Amino acid sequence: MNTLLDRLCDVLDEELVRQETVLAICRSKHDAIRSFDVEALEARTGALESVLQETFEAETERHGMLRQAIDELGLPQEEETLTDLIGTVQEPWKSRLEHFQRRLKETLETTQAVTRAYTRELRQHMQLSGNQFVRLGLASEDRKAGIYGPGGDRPGALGASSALVDQRG
Repeated sequence: MNTLLDRLCDVLDEELVRQETVLAICRSKHDAIRSFDVEALEARTGALESVLQETFEAETERHGMLRQAIDELGLPQEEETLTDLIGTVQEPWKSRLEHFQRRLKETLETTQAVTRAYTRELRQHMQLSGNQFVRLGLASEDRKAGIYGPGGDRPGALGASSALVDQRG
Protein backbone atom coordinates (compact mmCIF):
# COMPACT_ATOMS: atom_id res chain seq x y z
CA MET A 1 0.00 0.00 0.00
CA ASN A 2 2.84 2.42 0.80
CA THR A 3 4.23 2.01 -2.72
CA LEU A 4 0.82 2.78 -4.21
CA LEU A 5 0.43 5.90 -2.03
CA ASP A 6 3.96 7.00 -2.93
CA ARG A 7 3.12 6.67 -6.61
CA LEU A 8 -0.21 8.51 -6.11
CA CYS A 9 1.69 11.36 -4.43
CA ASP A 10 4.11 11.45 -7.37
CA VAL A 11 1.21 11.60 -9.83
CA LEU A 12 -0.46 14.38 -7.83
CA ASP A 13 2.83 16.28 -7.72
CA GLU A 14 3.09 16.01 -11.51
CA GLU A 15 -0.49 17.27 -11.80
CA LEU A 16 0.28 20.20 -9.52
CA VAL A 17 3.22 21.15 -11.75
CA ARG A 18 0.96 20.99 -14.82
CA GLN A 19 -1.71 23.13 -13.14
CA GLU A 20 0.87 25.70 -12.03
CA THR A 21 2.09 25.78 -15.63
CA VAL A 22 -1.49 26.37 -16.82
CA LEU A 23 -1.77 29.24 -14.34
CA ALA A 24 1.50 30.79 -15.54
CA ILE A 25 0.37 30.53 -19.17
CA CYS A 26 -3.02 32.09 -18.35
CA ARG A 27 -1.30 34.98 -16.59
CA SER A 28 0.94 35.43 -19.61
CA LYS A 29 -2.11 35.37 -21.90
CA HIS A 30 -3.66 38.10 -19.76
CA ASP A 31 -0.51 40.20 -20.15
CA ALA A 32 -0.59 39.63 -23.93
CA ILE A 33 -4.22 40.75 -24.08
CA ARG A 34 -3.44 43.90 -22.11
CA SER A 35 -0.56 44.78 -24.42
CA PHE A 36 -2.47 43.81 -27.61
CA ASP A 37 0.32 41.33 -28.49
CA VAL A 38 -1.49 38.95 -30.84
CA GLU A 39 1.59 36.83 -31.58
CA ALA A 40 2.25 36.24 -27.89
CA LEU A 41 -1.43 35.47 -27.34
CA GLU A 42 -1.41 32.87 -30.10
CA ALA A 43 1.81 31.31 -28.75
CA ARG A 44 0.40 31.12 -25.21
CA THR A 45 -2.82 29.59 -26.50
CA GLY A 46 -0.83 26.88 -28.28
CA ALA A 47 1.20 26.19 -25.15
CA LEU A 48 -1.98 26.02 -23.08
CA GLU A 49 -3.53 23.50 -25.47
CA SER A 50 -0.44 21.32 -25.15
CA VAL A 51 -0.43 21.34 -21.33
CA LEU A 52 -4.17 20.71 -21.18
CA GLN A 53 -3.77 17.71 -23.50
CA GLU A 54 -1.14 16.31 -21.11
CA THR A 55 -3.54 16.91 -18.22
CA PHE A 56 -6.37 15.01 -19.93
CA GLU A 57 -4.05 12.12 -20.74
CA ALA A 58 -2.78 11.90 -17.14
CA GLU A 59 -6.28 12.03 -15.67
CA THR A 60 -6.98 8.35 -16.41
CA GLU A 61 -3.84 7.23 -14.59
CA ARG A 62 -4.57 9.48 -11.61
CA HIS A 63 -8.15 8.25 -11.26
CA GLY A 64 -7.04 4.64 -11.68
CA MET A 65 -4.49 4.96 -8.88
CA LEU A 66 -7.03 6.64 -6.61
CA ARG A 67 -9.56 3.89 -7.28
CA GLN A 68 -6.94 1.21 -6.63
CA ALA A 69 -5.95 2.79 -3.30
CA ILE A 70 -9.59 3.06 -2.25
CA ASP A 71 -10.21 -0.57 -3.25
CA GLU A 72 -7.17 -1.75 -1.25
CA LEU A 73 -8.41 0.13 1.80
CA GLY A 74 -11.83 -1.48 1.42
CA LEU A 75 -13.79 1.77 1.18
CA PRO A 76 -17.30 1.67 -0.33
CA GLN A 77 -17.55 2.57 -4.01
CA GLU A 78 -19.47 5.77 -3.26
CA GLU A 79 -16.42 7.02 -1.33
CA GLU A 80 -14.03 7.27 -4.28
CA THR A 81 -12.65 10.76 -3.73
CA LEU A 82 -9.30 12.04 -2.61
CA THR A 83 -11.01 13.51 0.45
CA ASP A 84 -12.33 10.07 1.40
CA LEU A 85 -8.87 8.57 0.93
CA ILE A 86 -7.27 11.30 3.06
CA GLY A 87 -9.75 10.56 5.83
CA THR A 88 -8.65 6.93 5.89
CA VAL A 89 -4.86 6.91 5.52
CA GLN A 90 -2.32 7.43 8.27
CA GLU A 91 0.63 9.82 8.43
CA PRO A 92 2.76 10.72 6.52
CA TRP A 93 0.33 10.01 3.65
CA LYS A 94 -2.48 12.05 5.16
CA SER A 95 -0.37 15.25 5.30
CA ARG A 96 1.14 14.70 1.88
CA LEU A 97 -2.21 14.08 0.20
CA GLU A 98 -3.79 17.05 2.01
CA HIS A 99 -0.94 19.24 0.77
CA PHE A 100 -1.53 18.23 -2.86
CA GLN A 101 -5.28 18.59 -2.54
CA ARG A 102 -4.98 22.09 -1.02
CA ARG A 103 -2.39 23.30 -3.53
CA LEU A 104 -4.34 21.94 -6.51
CA LYS A 105 -7.51 23.63 -5.28
CA GLU A 106 -5.73 26.96 -4.74
CA THR A 107 -4.07 26.80 -8.15
CA LEU A 108 -7.30 25.92 -9.94
CA GLU A 109 -9.21 28.72 -8.20
CA THR A 110 -6.52 31.27 -9.10
CA THR A 111 -6.49 30.05 -12.72
CA GLN A 112 -10.25 30.43 -12.87
CA ALA A 113 -10.03 34.01 -11.56
CA VAL A 114 -7.31 34.94 -14.09
CA THR A 115 -9.29 33.36 -16.92
CA ARG A 116 -12.46 35.22 -15.95
CA ALA A 117 -10.54 38.50 -15.83
CA TYR A 118 -9.03 38.15 -19.28
CA THR A 119 -12.33 36.92 -20.71
CA ARG A 120 -13.98 40.12 -19.47
CA GLU A 121 -11.21 42.19 -21.05
CA LEU A 122 -11.53 40.36 -24.36
CA ARG A 123 -15.27 40.97 -24.41
CA GLN A 124 -14.72 44.66 -23.71
CA HIS A 125 -12.13 44.91 -26.50
CA MET A 126 -14.45 43.13 -28.92
CA GLN A 127 -17.36 45.40 -28.03
CA LEU A 128 -15.19 48.49 -28.42
CA SER A 129 -13.89 47.29 -31.79
CA GLY A 130 -17.40 46.49 -32.97
CA ASN A 131 -18.60 49.94 -31.97
CA GLN A 132 -15.70 51.54 -33.83
CA PHE A 133 -16.53 49.56 -36.99
CA VAL A 134 -20.10 50.80 -36.81
CA ARG A 135 -19.02 54.42 -36.25
CA LEU A 136 -16.64 54.26 -39.18
CA GLY A 137 -19.30 52.77 -41.43
CA LEU A 138 -17.39 49.54 -41.84
CA ALA A 139 -20.11 47.25 -40.55
CA SER A 140 -23.26 46.46 -42.47
CA GLU A 141 -26.61 45.52 -41.00
CA ASP A 142 -25.86 41.81 -41.42
CA ARG A 143 -22.67 42.38 -39.40
CA LYS A 144 -20.24 41.75 -42.25
CA ALA A 145 -17.37 44.20 -42.11
CA GLY A 146 -16.58 45.94 -45.36
CA ILE A 147 -17.25 49.01 -47.40
CA TYR A 148 -18.09 47.33 -50.73
CA GLY A 149 -21.46 46.14 -51.95
CA PRO A 150 -22.17 42.68 -53.37
CA GLY A 151 -21.14 43.80 -56.85
CA GLY A 152 -17.80 45.13 -55.66
CA ASP A 153 -18.92 48.73 -55.87
CA ARG A 154 -18.90 51.33 -53.10
CA PRO A 155 -22.52 51.80 -52.03
CA GLY A 156 -21.97 55.24 -50.59
CA ALA A 157 -19.33 57.69 -49.58
CA LEU A 158 -17.86 57.14 -46.18
CA GLY A 159 -17.79 59.96 -43.74
CA ALA A 160 -16.95 60.41 -40.14
CA SER A 161 -19.90 59.90 -37.89
CA SER A 162 -20.78 62.59 -35.43
CA ALA A 163 -19.62 60.26 -32.64
CA LEU A 164 -16.07 60.51 -33.96
CA VAL A 165 -15.93 64.27 -34.04
CA ASP A 166 -14.14 65.73 -31.08
CA GLN A 167 -16.35 67.70 -28.76
CA ARG A 168 -14.28 70.77 -29.49
CA GLY A 169 -15.19 70.51 -33.14
